[in-house]
Amino acid sequence: MDRRTERELLQRTPLSPVRPEYDRRPDGREGEAAVLDRFPAIVGASAEADSPAQNRWLYAWAEVAKTAAGYGGWAAKSGGRSGTTETDPARNRIEDMNDGAGVEGHGVDVDGEDYPSGFAVMPAPNGVLVEMLEIAFIVGGAVVTEYWFSHPSADDGTCT
Repeated sequence: MDRRTERELLQRTPLSPVRPEYDRRPDGREGEAAVLDRFPAIVGASAEADSPAQNRWLYAWAEVAKTAAGYGGWAAKSGGRSGTTETDPARNRIEDMNDGAGVEGHGVDVDGEDYPSGFAVMPAPNGVLVEMLEIAFIVGGAVVTEYWFSHPSADDGTCT
């Protein structure tokens, strides 16, 4: 996990951190969120986040480092953070509003007359490079840390 010291975290976090071990101020309130870090990551496999499906997925991911100039040249960072679809999964902010009906986060009305039969909203593709956000917030007195990125969904399928 994060090997930085408390001082480094406080210096790099413009939004007030909410983790009790980092936030010594008395105003760390329930529901208040803080972006603890931003870093490059590669998104991997995905799994449905909801049952029944609502066009939202949980993603495997790995922190990466730039190892060569130009396109490509990204490799898993030694000692970097990572998650699976079951442990520390990433979520897509664009999918947050999705509910499987009407206009979804990527701006497409999946129930509209023009939406092709046989098509569906797709998860972010395996292997896509994203800027990952490490976000912490307090729920029920406990600190929760989640990983979020933004990548527009695509629609794909076979016209029927």
